[in-house]
Amino acid sequence: MAADPAARAVFAKSAVDFLRKYQFDGVDLDWEYPVSGGLAGNTYRPEDKQNYTLLLQTIRAELDKAGTADGRKYLLTIASGAGPAFVANTELGKISQTLDWINIMTYDFHGGWDPKAGQNAPLYFDPADPSTDPVNFNVDKAVANHLNAGVAPSKLVMGLPYYGRGMQGCANVNGGLYQTCSGTAAKGTWENGSFDFYDLEANYINKNGYTRYWNSVTKTPYLYNPSGGIFISYDDAQSITEKVNYIKSRGLGGAMSWEVTQDRNRTLQTAVKNGLNP
Repeated sequence: MAADPAARAVFAKSAVDFLRKYQFDGVDLDWEYPVSGGLAGNTYRPEDKQNYTLLLQTIRAELDKAGTADGRKYLLTIASGAGPAFVANTELGKISQTLDWINIMTYDFHGGWDPKAGQNAPLYFDPADPSTDPVNFNVDKAVANHLNAGVAPSKLVMGLPYYGRGMQGCANVNGGLYQTCSGTAAKGTWENGSFDFYDLEANYINKNGYTRYWNSVTKTPYLYNPSGGIFISYDDAQSITEKVNYIKSRGLGGAMSWEVTQDRNRTLQTAVKNGLNP
């Protein structure tokens, strides 16, 4: 669709029709991913880099035309990848001029797909992280890469995970952190290896054999249960507060979360609200 000018126009017009019908504020695109990556079987090509820019410009034009007619401002945003490949495979400087803001998906840096346990959303690079590219796979570096690509800080919105990633068979050293594991945890809230924060509050954090640890370098917590070697990396109110303070120190546009139903007690949402609007 993005590669065909006629299809881009049809998509943009249909998006406007949809948001008018259901009274939405705008359109958010989550393309995972232009040029490379994503699920097996995805269609991608080198021209995605330029076509993504053209697609967003086409949608922006339709939104502006509709906004003029309707006497309002319609928003256009995207969800961006946090790794360096997304930066290389998009024209972030041009895109940011078209967008109202960019929601950077600063999570899923580590999980059951890794041979060793790592943190789901480390704020900072940890030299002790044994993974392939820990320098790039942390929140701070992802933000820096976007800013260096030409995105204004005020247009960059940091993603906050309201869930944790779990692995099992992790060696009982350092609470399992950076230890070899056998794979994804065979338990979770809705699917194996993924734990909603409200579930962690109720059943895991310093409960039922799980001990909470704190990584003072990445500014994120993790859990470990020696029975089964279960390791869970997640965010809590302490790490969320660290990230909110980071947002303010870098002059970023704000925070977004994935996602609010995972924080049924509003523990994390409250930390965000209090941090951004004390």
